[in-house]
Amino acid sequence: MVNSLDLAVNSFIQSIQNPFLVKLMSYLTSLGDVQILLPLSIIIIAVLVYSKRYKHGAIASLALILGISSSELLKYLIQRARPENALMKLTDYSFPSGHALMSTIFFFLLYFLYKENLKNKFRRKIFLSICIILPILISFSRLYLNIHWLTDVIAGMIIGIFWALLFTKIDKNKNK
Repeated sequence: MVNSLDLAVNSFIQSIQNPFLVKLMSYLTSLGDVQILLPLSIIIIAVLVYSKRYKHGAIASLALILGISSSELLKYLIQRARPENALMKLTDYSFPSGHALMSTIFFFLLYFLYKENLKNKFRRKIFLSICIILPILISFSRLYLNIHWLTDVIAGMIIGIFWALLFTKIDKNKNK
């Protein structure tokens, strides 16, 4: 089901599209592709295991696996069609946005796992800013390219935040 807000945002986005921004958004959306996030996730988990941070490696692995699983399960259960005016043709379902969900989990966990390595407050703030801005930009790119409805992207980000917060909370509770 597509609501009037989804339609209004889709229509507005169409009215502001231009070739330069389409190209830029195509690049930004690729940062959330499985071909990028999966190898980066494997590297990060391998570094955690190599550093004997097994618990953090397990937390990151579980959060990412449950993120992918919940995205695919919801897509299968809801089977929401993508916008017909999408600038990229995709064959899977629209709800929730897997790019929004997985990039949110990935960058939230990246910050959580490595913030302590940055002793300089300014560098830590820059790192935090990057880890917040990138999933927002990736998520917005999905809207800009009309690949998703607004509610797909919002749901993806909320589910991503849920999984990331759940596992950081579990980690903090185990440390007590």
